Amino acid sequence: MPIFNKQLESAPKILEALLTAPSTGPGNGAFFTKDVGGVVEGFYVDSNGVEVQITSNGNLIFPTAGEANTASSLGTGEDIFKQKTGVNLEFRSIRGDGSTIAVSTIGDDIVISAPALGEDNTASNLPGGTGIFASKVGVDLQFKSLIAGTDITFVEGANTITINGSSSGEANTASNVGLGNELFKNKSGVDLRFRTLIAGTGITLTNSISGDEIVVAATGSSGSPITIRDEGSIVETSLTEINFTGTGVTASQTSPGVVSVAITSGGGPGTDELVKVSSNDTTGNYLLNKLVAGTNITLTENNNGGNETITISASGSSAPSITVEDEGTPLTTAVTKFNFVGAGVTVTEPVADQITVTIHGGGGGGGGASVSDIAYAVSWNGDTATAPSKNAVYDKIVTMDSAISANTAKVSADGSINTHSDVTVTTPSNGQVLTYQSGQWINAASAGGGSIAVEDEGSEIVASAARINFTGAGVTASDAGGGEVTVTIAGGGSAAVEAAFITVPTGASLSARLAAATGVPAGWSLVLGNDGTVDSGLTTVGAAATDLVIVHGSGKSPGSVKVMKDFGGLVRQQVTYDPSTGDILEDNSYNQILLKDIESGTKAGTAEFHITVIIPL
Repeated sequence: MPIFNKQLESAPKILEALLTAPSTGPGNGAFFTKDVGGVVEGFYVDSNGVEVQITSNGNLIFPTAGEANTASSLGTGEDIFKQKTGVNLEFRSIRGDGSTIAVSTIGDDIVISAPALGEDNTASNLPGGTGIFASKVGVDLQFKSLIAGTDITFVEGANTITINGSSSGEANTASNVGLGNELFKNKSGVDLRFRTLIAGTGITLTNSISGDEIVVAATGSSGSPITIRDEGSIVETSLTEINFTGTGVTASQTSPGVVSVAITSGGGPGTDELVKVSSNDTTGNYLLNKLVAGTNITLTENNNGGNETITISASGSSAPSITVEDEGTPLTTAVTKFNFVGAGVTVTEPVADQITVTIHGGGGGGGGASVSDIAYAVSWNGDTATAPSKNAVYDKIVTMDSAISANTAKVSADGSINTHSDVTVTTPSNGQVLTYQSGQWINAASAGGGSIAVEDEGSEIVASAARINFTGAGVTASDAGGGEVTVTIAGGGSAAVEAAFITVPTGASLSARLAAATGVPAGWSLVLGNDGTVDSGLTTVGAAATDLVIVHGSGKSPGSVKVMKDFGGLVRQQVTYDPSTGDILEDNSYNQILLKDIESGTKAGTAEFHITVIIPL
C-alpha cells in the first residue's frame, strides 16, 4: 500500500509493489513501489499526478543538474512538439482517423499505415454517343443510371444489363411530292401523321365501297369563277375555263392555283403578230407597214427573218443651220449643244425658244467692256458725228458705210432675199428652212432632228435655237469638235474673278456646321480659328474657336466679303464686318480670310448664314 505524506511514522513500513501510481489530490503526495525489470523500485507521485522514480536497483537516485533542454518542430508539416512544462518536454500524440489511417507501437517504433488504395483512376466518355460517366468524387467514379424509355426494358444480370426494345418494324418517314397542298404533316414517335380532307363549297368527299379511296366530287354546274389579269390588272372575273392555242404561247402551273402564260415571238405568221395604232384602229398590220416615212425619212428593215429591227433615218436638211461667232468671227455651223460656264454669266429663256445670255460685270473691271479709239491711232476731234470722235462705235459704222452701200443690191427694200439669182422663196412660213435643190435655194419644211440645245452650267435653257453670237470682253467661244461649242466666260468686263457663295447650315456646333457647308469651291476650305492649319499671322491676333477662317488658293485680297444671316425663308440680314475694327483680317499670303466672332448672336449665332466672296484674279 502507498504511504501518503500525512501517514509518515517513525516505525518502518513495508510497501507492496503496485501496478500503477496511486491517485492523489490537491495537497497530497504518496510514496509507492512497483516492479521495474524484476526489481521493486521506489517512486513518488505528487498532487498533480507527476510520477518520479527515486531508486534504481535498490539505490536512491540523487538528482543531478543535467542540461536545461527544450524542443522544437522542424520543417513545414504539423508540429509534434507542443510545449515544455517545468522540465517536462510535452509532445503531441499521433492517432489514425479510424478509417484509412492506422497508428500502432512496435517496441521503440510508431507505425503509421494505410490500406492499399489501388490506382488513382478517372473516367471519361468517348465521342459519338450519350455519355454515361458523370464525375469523380474523391476516389468514387460516379456513372449515370439508365432509365428505360417507351418500349424499352432492362434485364440485370450478375455482370450485365440487357436492354430490350419492343418490335417497331421499319423506321419509316413520309414526304409530300408535287405542287399541290401537302397531305403529310409530320412524324410523332413511330406515328406518321397526315392531314384530313375537308370538303369546301361545291365539293363532296365520300369513301369508296372498298374503303381504299376518297372520292372528291364537285357539286353545281359552273364551279368557281376564274380571274383573268393582264400585267396584274383584272380583265375578267367570271370565266370558268380558258384554252390557250397557237404557236408561241405556253401555259404552265407555277404554283398551286396559279397558271402563267408565256407568249414568245417567232411562232410564224398570225393575227397575234399584227399591231394597231389605237384601240379603234379597224385594221391590224405588221409594224413596218404601220409606220409611214415622211419627207426625208427612210424606214429600213434589218435582219430579215431573224430578230428584226427597224432603222429610221433622216436625209436632206436636218435643221436650221446654227452659226456660232466670237466677236463676229464664225467658229462653226454644226452645233448641237451649248454649255455656258464661268462666274458672272446667266442664261435664261424669257420667251419660248429665245435665249438671253447676260454677262455681268465683275471683279475690279467695272460694269462692262468699253470701246476705245486706240485702234485708230488718231486723236479725238471731240465731234461725235464726225470721225475720228470719242464715239468709236460711230466711227466704225462710218467706215463700213461704203461697203454696206455697195452690197445693197443683194437685198430688196422689204428685206427679201429673192433678189439673189440662186434663191427662190415661195410663201415662206414659220419653221421652214432653205434647202438646196437643182441649183436653187428654196424654202421647205424642216425635217426635224438635229436640234440645238442651250444650257447654263449644264442645265438646259432652251431645246432649240437658230443663232447665237457671243460678244463682250471676258467671253470666248471655241469649237470643241463633235458638234459642240464651249463658251468660257471669265466674269465679264475686263477682269476675271474667283467667286464663291457658301451656305453654312443652322446648328449648335460650329465645327459640325462648317463640315456640312455647301457651295465651297474645290480647293477651298472652312476651318475654326483655332485650327492648327491657320496661318500664324492670324493666330497672333487671337483667332479662336468662335472665329471662321476661309482658306482659298488665290493669293489675292478679296474684292468683297459679305455675310448674310438667315432669319428663316427669304428674310436675311447682312452682317457688317469692318476691317478697321479687326472683324475681318487676312494673312500675309492673302489666301486666308479671318471672320471674327462669327458664332456670336450679333453676327450669325446658330442660325443659317451665307458668305459671298469675290476675289479678282
